[in-house]
Amino acid sequence: MDRGFSKNFQTSLSAGVAWRAALLCVLICVLGVFSATRYGDDLIRKIVGDRETVNHARVLIEADLVTKLDELLGSLSLHQKLVALDRQLASDPSAVNADVESGSQEILARVSSRLNRQYHVFRSTMEQLPKSTDLFTHFLPQYDDIQARLCADLESLETPLLAITRGSSTADPPLQHDLIRDTLSRYQLIVSQGSSRASLSLEQTISLGADQLLFFIQAVIIGLAVLMSVFIVLLLQWRDRAQVRESAAEAYESLVGVMEFMDPSWAIDTSGTVIYWNRAVEKLTGIPADEMIGKSNHEYALPFYGERRKVLIDLILEWDETIQEKYVFIDKLEDGSISAASFHPDLGTGTYLASSAQLLKTSSGKVIGAIETVKDITEQTQSQEELFRLKGEGQQALRLAEERLSALQSVRETSADAMITFDAEKNIRSANPAVERIFGYSPSELIGRSMRMICDSDCPTSTGPGEPVELEGLPKDGSRIPISVSVSQIIEDGEAATLVTIRDLRAVREQEKQISHLESLLSLKSFDFINQGISVFDRDLKLLSANQAFLDLLEFPEEFRTPGTPFDAMLRFNAERGEYGEGDIEQQVQDRLALARKFEPHEFERTRKDGVIIHIAGTPIDEGIGGFITVYTDVTKVRRYEEQQQQEIKQLESVLHLEAMDHIGVGVAVYDDDLKLIRANHAHRDLYDFPEALLDPGTPAGSLARFLAELGAYGEGDVDEQVNQVVEALSSREERRRDLFLPNGRVIEIRSNPLEGGVVLIHTDVTDAREALRKARSTDPVTGLFTLEAVTERVEKYFPQLQERGRQSIGIRLQVDRFGMVNEIYGQNVGDQLLKQVSQRVRGVASDDAIVGRAGGNELVLIDEAIDASNMANSVVKVLREAMRPPFYFRALDGTRQKISLTLSGGIVCFPQNGTELEDLINKSRLAMQYAASQGGDSFRFFDWKATRRRFTSDRISIENDLRTAIEEGQFFLNYQPQIELQSGSVHGCEALIRWQHPKQGLVSPLDFIPVAEETGLIVPIGEWVLRTACEQAKQWQDAGHEPFMLSVNVSAVQFRDDGIVDSIQKVIEETGLEAKYLELELTESIVADDLEGTRQILSDLKALGLSLAIDDFGT
Repeated sequence: MDRGFSKNFQTSLSAGVAWRAALLCVLICVLGVFSATRYGDDLIRKIVGDRETVNHARVLIEADLVTKLDELLGSLSLHQKLVALDRQLASDPSAVNADVESGSQEILARVSSRLNRQYHVFRSTMEQLPKSTDLFTHFLPQYDDIQARLCADLESLETPLLAITRGSSTADPPLQHDLIRDTLSRYQLIVSQGSSRASLSLEQTISLGADQLLFFIQAVIIGLAVLMSVFIVLLLQWRDRAQVRESAAEAYESLVGVMEFMDPSWAIDTSGTVIYWNRAVEKLTGIPADEMIGKSNHEYALPFYGERRKVLIDLILEWDETIQEKYVFIDKLEDGSISAASFHPDLGTGTYLASSAQLLKTSSGKVIGAIETVKDITEQTQSQEELFRLKGEGQQALRLAEERLSALQSVRETSADAMITFDAEKNIRSANPAVERIFGYSPSELIGRSMRMICDSDCPTSTGPGEPVELEGLPKDGSRIPISVSVSQIIEDGEAATLVTIRDLRAVREQEKQISHLESLLSLKSFDFINQGISVFDRDLKLLSANQAFLDLLEFPEEFRTPGTPFDAMLRFNAERGEYGEGDIEQQVQDRLALARKFEPHEFERTRKDGVIIHIAGTPIDEGIGGFITVYTDVTKVRRYEEQQQQEIKQLESVLHLEAMDHIGVGVAVYDDDLKLIRANHAHRDLYDFPEALLDPGTPAGSLARFLAELGAYGEGDVDEQVNQVVEALSSREERRRDLFLPNGRVIEIRSNPLEGGVVLIHTDVTDAREALRKARSTDPVTGLFTLEAVTERVEKYFPQLQERGRQSIGIRLQVDRFGMVNEIYGQNVGDQLLKQVSQRVRGVASDDAIVGRAGGNELVLIDEAIDASNMANSVVKVLREAMRPPFYFRALDGTRQKISLTLSGGIVCFPQNGTELEDLINKSRLAMQYAASQGGDSFRFFDWKATRRRFTSDRISIENDLRTAIEEGQFFLNYQPQIELQSGSVHGCEALIRWQHPKQGLVSPLDFIPVAEETGLIVPIGEWVLRTACEQAKQWQDAGHEPFMLSVNVSAVQFRDDGIVDSIQKVIEETGLEAKYLELELTESIVADDLEGTRQILSDLKALGLSLAIDDFGT
């Protein structure tokens, strides 16, 4: 039925018409029952009477009438013959009355013939009667007529037959007469009885049959009426549903018409086929709806991401944890929809999109597809922080606020600092337990009281970030204590309040006094600005302080600078790497530990394995602290210089005549004990353009010094004072070295060496050497870019100029992704070739005024001036990505020319938004870069504290504690991600992915807990559980009859470095019964990069077990 007819029919079939039709059906039913009751009786009796006529015939047949009639005819024939015979026997044949015989024969023949004829007609009719008891038959009228005639003939036979028998001349005519009469009477009686019995049966049957048939007809009529009523009701329901469908269709057409003017939107059905693509998304992507509708296999992702992949509209149909990493943020809302934000570098000139997706359902709740709507938010997006605030309807902000509130409550309860909130009148609203430890008041005693109760002066209502105010606190005992106060504004219980964090400075002040005293004794204020290593240990041989040079000279790891590090740990570290020579390591540690516990002055030199000579001088400390301070000095150059100097002096002393000095390429001047010139060679004169008179023997050293001072060689200052300093230095007869910077730009190195009876000064022009050294220090030899030190020097001069002009700047710290694997596979030379090419591309796309340098390893830095730092950073990132897109070519070890694709990850900081101190910005850029690199490569991130949350908040400790509980209580579970063969559609493998269902926080992302598990070593038991559980599941699948397939399990770098990794995996395989050929271990590239030789051995052992290995190059 077409839609037009259906619609017209629905319109015409109103409710009133339908109900009138139903009432008409009921009325017809009532009339039918009445008519059946009133008039049906006669009709039924007629039908049943016809039916019983047949039964009447059956009665006659059952009475054996046919057989009796046959006997009657036979008797008549015999009677005729007997009459004839009797006549022949009674008289002479000639005397027989021929007329009588002839008449008798004629009558008998006529009667017999008529009776025979009637009989045969009757019998033929009887045979043609139907075998069934059908109500209607065309034989019934014939049968009635034949039966009546037969009965009449039987009655009419008596007179002719008796007449014949009476006229007989037999001796026994009465006997024959009686015989025939009895026979006829008996047959008439049979017919009469049959008719009576048939009539009686007919009356009874007609009465019973009529009642039954009447009831049957009434039931049929009522049933038909009911069925018709049901049909009418169903017809009404169909009409109502059709009207609803028509209204829904009209509403859908209206909705589609409206959606054409909404934000870019598209929809797919449950199979992933595009069913809708509006005009706005056509404009955004440049793809018309005709080309997209009907497409599947994630083709709708191509214009947005340049690849076929799951997007938000797929996640609403089937959630996938791993796809979250593709978005800046993503969140499932309470109504079941999903909102997200993402950056699309290939869409236009780079576009930020806010997306939302929701299910399409029928009125019954059946899911028929999903729809996604996107909105261009590029203009509103100024930084990554703003992106996180753009989550749909504030859901993300609310969740973050709740998390921060929960974290704040936890911090407040456990913090060692007092945390107090007060209202606008500075009355205390709440306080944490730490207030009782600091001030002696319980929290309940302070609530409702003024802040002046615990603060000597008026508590500030605000402080700058990181700028606490120092005040005096008023404890309950009446004393005064130093405190620091930090203030911030918060919302508490829906009202504005001020949060005050108060730190007790008593211990800090006491420690400062001790350290100040110690520094005054030991001059430790310049710890990190001197080249000598310095360490201070307390009386328990625990480290109090150490400078950076201490770690550099002894090549100690960074954690050895942490206060509290035991001295024996450092001794053991040295012993294990052979610093103390051969021998028992523990004995070497204990021997040196015993000497240290004596706290005696000590001084010695130790030559390290690499030839570096370190002078070590230790001095015990008392001053209320105990322990000792040790100074470490690299004297390698000094000792070599001394050796060289001794050789030169010996050469001079071996010369009999000093004229030989003129053939030395350096300036030499020899003075006696009175500092009078004995001899100066020509090179000495040429270096300074001394007048000849000043080089005469006997000239005082002070005269030559004055000439140089007036020349400006000693810098600015009083000439007499400068001369006196030179003379005093020479008079000390000590070995000295200094550089003179002449006005002509030359740099002269002067070395003073004592001689018996005098002193010799050697003057060397080191201008070229110093310049080469400066260039070497400021230029990276591999990339040709500035070194980090040179970049730092330039930026320190650069920032003040920016501040004066009110300008901004961007700093991007870059890292070449997966570069460690390149070095391990292709070698250091190839790595240097590729790093140089990367540097050239970065330098090539940067502006001429930009500062580009190498920060060490595979890291680069780019700094440039900007009007709007955020926008410029986004533009630079786009240019860098374009520059890295072409492949890099290199010459492999076998001489072949190969190519490789590389990407960059970068951390972005903005000046002055992220700070104005260079060191602070360097650290922040490094943290942002590390966070970007952890996202899988080719990622750039602006700095925010989310990147460092795990390092600088209590989250790490909380996650670690919860991880230990999760291991004990079995809170982990595995998801199995199938690997599908595209051609056949069959599953050929699956990957086991760990998930953590936290009892309070719900599902925790692996990105949050896996790094903590690796840092704490908990990844080892977790990894073993994952391997065992996955193998057990795979074996269960096989035992259940499923086709075996490859099972992939990830192995962490920490887990891989565990000594028992091979034995542990072998044990799991043996205990679970899974064949090793069905197990594949996925290893990260860092495993290969950490220790190539050790890794090869472990990989060989694992391969020997029969399992498969794969390198996962997808970053995290």
